[in-house]
Amino acid sequence: KCIHQLFEEQVEKTPNQIAVVFGDEKLTYAELNLKANQLAHYLQKLGVKPEVIVGIYVERSPKFIISLLAVLKAGGAYLPLDSTLPQEALEFRLQDAQASVLIRDWE
Repeated sequence: KCIHQLFEEQVEKTPNQIAVVFGDEKLTYAELNLKANQLAHYLQKLGVKPEVIVGIYVERSPKFIISLLAVLKAGGAYLPLDSTLPQEALEFRLQDAQASVLIRDWE
């Protein structure tokens, strides 16, 4: 099974258990799954499917986990991008991987 499928099994078993803690932020399995599903549906509308690479340019946070799960649920492949890299290096990685979608930090 894929990681997102194992995650969904855990959601069914323990939806109200805390899945992610980051500073003062806490998300249950159900909350994390809901947010990942919402983003996954949006990514699919953008054309994400198997073999489509999605760049993830999000700081370490629950948003990164949401983004990663969403890409996997949409069927795509993720490319984590380090925000400490120079702009040219980030652009090169995106072009080299032929990433067609980029997830950036959001509010």
